[in-house]
Amino acid sequence: MNFYESISVYYDEIFPLTQSKWNFAKEALTPNSTVLDIGCSTGTLAQGLAADGYQVHAIDKDPTMVRLARCNHAHAGVHYATMDMMAIDQYFPKNHFERILCLGNTLVHLPDEQALLRFLKKVKSLLKPEGEFRLQMIHYDMIMKKETLDLPTIKTPSLEFTRRYTKREDGRLDFQTTLKLETEDRILENSIPLIPLQKATLEQLLKDAGFTEIQTFGGFDKSPLTENSIPYVCIAR
Repeated sequence: MNFYESISVYYDEIFPLTQSKWNFAKEALTPNSTVLDIGCSTGTLAQGLAADGYQVHAIDKDPTMVRLARCNHAHAGVHYATMDMMAIDQYFPKNHFERILCLGNTLVHLPDEQALLRFLKKVKSLLKPEGEFRLQMIHYDMIMKKETLDLPTIKTPSLEFTRRYTKREDGRLDFQTTLKLETEDRILENSIPLIPLQKATLEQLLKDAGFTEIQTFGGFDKSPLTENSIPYVCIAR
């Protein structure tokens, strides 16, 4: 069982849709805008956007996540699909979306910088001329200053979710998680490799892909990005 399949049933409890994420995703969108949500997980954000009148295409590589999205967060205005993020240009026409979202640390699952650049060029081609690409991931400049980093533990009445990043010899990171299920007396442990995509590298790749205006923040609330910020949030036009 892979990482996302193992936590899929508990995903909404671990990562509930916050007001700040919701506000960031739909900020300044004109009525009836078309949105692509890449890495949609269980579909809470996609469903909310559709309920507000936007036309949403929501994709995720994990079929279990997409099944849960269709079952739990269905809406006439959202179309879910199991899809690799590198295949978006094969399924959607150019200049189609007012906004493309890639939230939840999705971007760093790509294997290397070459794949990242190809992906960003695909994103650019699918956006309308005035469209925006909005992304969020962990602030890897902060991560790479430390040998091992534990993120804040997430606790609810029924579970405890711990997260740790550890450096690998090949330059990537191991993202190690432990999900302790209090009500089931069960522990699920996983490790998945990620690329440590730092600020300067990402912003250069965005420029190489054709984006000319880039804003960065330390959270969905658009707070300043500092060296100790845990989230990295970006708007590219």
